[in-house]
Amino acid sequence: IIPGMAAAVLYPNLASPDKAFPTLAFELLPAGFRGVVLAAMLAAIMSSLDSALNAAASLVTVDFVKPRWPSLGERGLIRVGRAVTAAIMLFAALYAPTIASYGSLFEYFQATLAYLVPPVVAVYLGGLLCRHFARGSGFWALVIMQPLAFALFLAKEATGVWASLGLPTVHFTYMAVAIFAATLGVMAAVSVREGQPMKPLDRSVLTTLSDIAPDGPRGSRGPWLDYRLYAVGLLAALGALLASLA
Repeated sequence: IIPGMAAAVLYPNLASPDKAFPTLAFELLPAGFRGVVLAAMLAAIMSSLDSALNAAASLVTVDFVKPRWPSLGERGLIRVGRAVTAAIMLFAALYAPTIASYGSLFEYFQATLAYLVPPVVAVYLGGLLCRHFARGSGFWALVIMQPLAFALFLAKEATGVWASLGLPTVHFTYMAVAIFAATLGVMAAVSVREGQPMKPLDRSVLTTLSDIAPDGPRGSRGPWLDYRLYAVGLLAALGALLASLA
């Protein structure tokens, strides 16, 4: 954020926000430091890339391939992991040109998160805050909503199919809220269909004081155990921050 703010002041006529960092590096730094900055940037990019590829390959091989075909052995799993890595890299190379349609890389990054993250957040918060979701509700919510969210992202943000169908223009932040609510709806529907929600362990769900010590005095365990106090404090801090910026 700070380099972007500096570039907005020092070079207000940049053709693209994505040129802020390289402009600062090449205009303000001497030759030796430019090389150091470039090396650090490449190292950071490569580190993020290989971590993502390794995580994706491990997810496919360990969670899907190995349980289904246990006779593959380590060599077979390594070959599958390499094939998954190559397939993901090929898909990324073919998909990369569509990023140019965005105003900036930051906008693209935020739009991507707005579609792909809400289903995961809904499952985590649903399991953390509610006792009445059934055993398989989180699994089916991700199976249904994650591909749907990705399809919405491609249709609305990447390809323009959404606009070609005459659908209303909706900012991606509102789409994130809608996807989050739809994921909770899927979890609730699955729970109602199963009819016997799983009662989790007491320490797997946030609880109130009455849940922790139902037979004792309400203050016997201390008010810091009630998550609602933290929620009120967080909302108050957020309100004070917004009021100071208004």
